[in-house]
Amino acid sequence: MNLIEQLGGYEKAKQKAENALANQVTRISYKTKLYINGEEANVVTGAYVRDIKKALLEYRREHNIFEVGDLIMYENKMYEIKYIYHPEKARITDGLQGRTVYDFPRGIRHATDEEIKAGKRLEVNHG
Repeated sequence: MNLIEQLGGYEKAKQKAENALANQVTRISYKTKLYINGEEANVVTGAYVRDIKKALLEYRREHNIFEVGDLIMYENKMYEIKYIYHPEKARITDGLQGRTVYDFPRGIRHATDEEIKAGKRLEVNHG
């Protein structure tokens, strides 16, 4: 069972991370089910908020979900989602030239960790 599932699903994990950040907490506790000798037991464990946020981003990447603050690739450029006002419409800007697009354009995808670090789209070698 992954961290998102252990926290009760995407929305609950997101809410727990947001609440922790709002209260300047870096680690949260949660109960997870464990079977010991065939008997169910609840074990209290913890996760760092940074790990939860990373798991949430990976979930969004895997399920093609976009949220405010996500960095995306579009037309070989990196953009940030600034505002979502409809499931199919959002304000995205590249931050450098101030270009704004008001619809989720076709062909967008989440930027990879490597692209975020480089600040640009990375070429793929097909060799």
